Amino acid sequence: GGRSEDVKRAEWLFQEALRIAPGSVLALYRYGHFLFDVLGDWTGCIGMLTRALGIPTKDAALESDVLSQLATAYHRRGETGDYIEAEEFYRKARALNPKGMQALGNLGTLLASKNDHKAAIKVYSR
Repeated sequence: GGRSEDVKRAEWLFQEALRIAPGSVLALYRYGHFLFDVLGDWTGCIGMLTRALGIPTKDAALESDVLSQLATAYHRRGETGDYIEAEEFYRKARALNPKGMQALGNLGTLLASKNDHKAAIKVYSR
């Protein structure tokens, strides 16, 4: 079908972008997001975003988005220890960008899914 061709093309374009600019935090972030959103590849997403975090950037909002997406990937994957990682990354994302609604909402969701409703309400009421 046309969809899988589009997905292949998108993957190729991401790889091409990273070949040209291997240190592009934005390209790594968007590729990670694609792996997560389109392919449901949490582990691939985690790898891509971990790579992005290893690159210094002066863009706090972008770094916060990377952390938040990374947290979401850990949260979704849900293997042993992943929730702990997710919570840590959400908190880092919030610290970098206190107004970032993505990290705030996702942290609340994570806490609620752990049945930590008191903490979730505290997060949402900030």
